[in-house]
Amino acid sequence: MDYGRLLVVASVIIVAASVAAGFMHVQTLVKHEGGRATKPPATKTETKTVATVVVTIRPGSFVEGTNPTFDPPTIKVMLGVNNTVRWVNMETEKISHDVAHEECFRNTPQCIAGFVSPLFPPGESFQFTFSAPGVYRYVCAAHPWMKGEVVVVGK
Repeated sequence: MDYGRLLVVASVIIVAASVAAGFMHVQTLVKHEGGRATKPPATKTETKTVATVVVTIRPGSFVEGTNPTFDPPTIKVMLGVNNTVRWVNMETEKISHDVAHEECFRNTPQCIAGFVSPLFPPGESFQFTFSAPGVYRYVCAAHPWMKGEVVVVGK
């Protein structure tokens, strides 16, 4: 058996898997260190800076009856000013959460596909930039008693 060739093939597979996982991570999750969010990488399509509003997922939110679970539970943002929202999982237990547009959770045609996160563990986050005015209700699909709302107004 040619172990040298096998090692090269295995290394290529590991690197490819790492790169794929890394790109997926960059698109939806932001690692937090020391309680401070790291800024996601800039993309070539960005032309202006929009402020980010942070919503925290409070410790213990996985227990039904905990209120509020998303803090603040309702936020108001303005297009072109602060219409990017970042949800940060601040659980002290090893409990992952997600953020899903309520219409996606209900599987309706009004679902905004990008407004659905994967599960993210404590210390990580998900962010979404709203592009149209409206009232957007969201839920943690893993813990459906966790609900919040984003009110988006025009500039």
